[in-house]
Amino acid sequence: MSQQEEIDLFWKRIVRGIEAIIACLDEAPAEDWNWKPVENASSLYALAAHTIGSTEEHIIEGICGQAVGRDREAEFSFVSASAPPIHAAWNESQQRIVAALAALPDGALDTEYNDPRLGKMTAREILLITAQHCGEHRGHAELTLQLLMATSGTSNR
Repeated sequence: MSQQEEIDLFWKRIVRGIEAIIACLDEAPAEDWNWKPVENASSLYALAAHTIGSTEEHIIEGICGQAVGRDREAEFSFVSASAPPIHAAWNESQQRIVAALAALPDGALDTEYNDPRLGKMTAREILLITAQHCGEHRGHAELTLQLLMATSGTSNR
């Protein structure tokens, strides 16, 4: 398998995870985007913002060495009225990430990089952890949506 084919496999998994989180947000009424099942949980909107921000940081900064200026703590306090629209943020992020990944030199997957949060590891490891992280938050978003619908007495899916 070529490096690009392997990157594409990771990228497809990451995209599926983030788009599933955004789909949960789209299924919820806009007035409930900031709803949390318990006090210290994350809202659907915060999960989407955080997962996009984390993905950008790990790939663009961690692997490609381009600073993203991420404010992780702010992602969890984003509310739909004060943060940029998630769809636009995701579209812009995808363009930056795809361009950054396309510019990786041969052998990049086996090269060790210094991710700002994960430390030293290969690009392959960073992509794997990023895909796993997106999957975990996809599960959180799906459960949050189910709890929201159950507490509001509405049905989804």
